[in-house]
Amino acid sequence: MSQQFSFSDTSNFSRPQRSTQLASRAIWIINTGIGGNTAADLVARVDGDVVAVRPHLVIITIGGNDSGRGRPLADFEADLRSLEKTLREAGALVVFQTYYALLPDWGNDVTKHMEIERRVAQSTGAGLIDQYAWFLPWLQTDLAGYRTIMCDPGHLNALGNCLFGTLAARCFGIPDPPLPPDMQQPIANRLAILERHGAPQRIPVAG
Repeated sequence: MSQQFSFSDTSNFSRPQRSTQLASRAIWIINTGIGGNTAADLVARVDGDVVAVRPHLVIITIGGNDSGRGRPLADFEADLRSLEKTLREAGALVVFQTYYALLPDWGNDVTKHMEIERRVAQSTGAGLIDQYAWFLPWLQTDLAGYRTIMCDPGHLNALGNCLFGTLAARCFGIPDPPLPPDMQQPIANRLAILERHGAPQRIPVAG
């Protein structure tokens, strides 16, 4: 069981649990993200929303709201370390996931928060999916192209979410998901850009 524990609003999901067949295994994913949460909010609800379901692995994606609200960096780091400790002691593997890059119009730079996530992951032995390292160079070199994956300065649109999820899945050796015909080429073109900036390559499908 994998737990996605982050800021993302899940109100538009019809089911909180989904099963993906990979080889002979079933992967259960539970998204407990709540829009507007900061790392402090995650600390407050980690026991009831995450530990209680006994996940094998937890992916934590957080920092945008902490940055936007001007929370002290030291508090943000302390919250991440508290989350990692609580989940590790509960027997879960912990993976921190950095953000995609936010548009300049957002008004807040999340770079320092992402650096803290990297530092906490390295010092605790937790896993790290460093999406920010792949998305930021694209933003810096092609702002107009990067805007095609954003619905507003701080949030991904459908294309962007597909890219973000696909790259996260690749980090676990999961093949790219099937896409509607009208999305296949736009996603392929944008994945190629991210791959040039160090994002993981497509996982071959066995058989």
